[in-house]
Amino acid sequence: MDLAALESKYTEGLLVGYRGLEARGVTPLFPFGHGLSYSIFTYGGLKAPGHVKGGQPVTVSLDLRNSAGPAGQEVVQLYVAPAHRDAQEPPKQLRAFAKLALKPGERRVVSLSVDPRAFAAWDEASSQWRVRPGDYTLLVGPSSADIRRQAKLTVAGGSATVP
Repeated sequence: MDLAALESKYTEGLLVGYRGLEARGVTPLFPFGHGLSYSIFTYGGLKAPGHVKGGQPVTVSLDLRNSAGPAGQEVVQLYVAPAHRDAQEPPKQLRAFAKLALKPGERRVVSLSVDPRAFAAWDEASSQWRVRPGDYTLLVGPSSADIRRQAKLTVAGGSATVP
C-alpha cells in the first residue's frame, strides 16, 4: 500500500467550522453554539477592562437572567475579534464559555476568563507565542451568530511572549 496516496492536505488553516463559514460570508441554518430552549435568557451588564497588558489574562463578567419560561440551561460564549487580521485569520474565535442552569426569574453574574494566548500568534522564527498588540472586540452571546453584548479592549504588547 502506498502511504503517500493516503496523505490528506489540510489547506484551510484556521478557517474551518464556524470560523471558515463566517470568513466566507456563509450563514448556516444552525450556527455554532445554537441551542433550543423554552427559556428566554437576557444578557446584561457586561464589564470588561478597556486596556490590558499583553500576556495577562482578561476577566469579563455579565448578568445572565432567565427572564421567561421554565428552568433552563444556557451556554454563555465569549468570542475575541481582532480589529485588524490577516486574510487567513478568522473574524472571531471562541475563547471562553460557561454553562449555567437558571430557574425562572433567577439572575446570576457570569465570569469568564480569557487566556493570554487569545491575543497572541505563533512566531515560527522564535518558536514562541507573541502578543499581538492592538484593538480587539469581546463578543458575548449564546452562539457565534447571536451576539448580545460587546466591549472594546486594547492590548499593549511590544515584544511580550506568552507561555
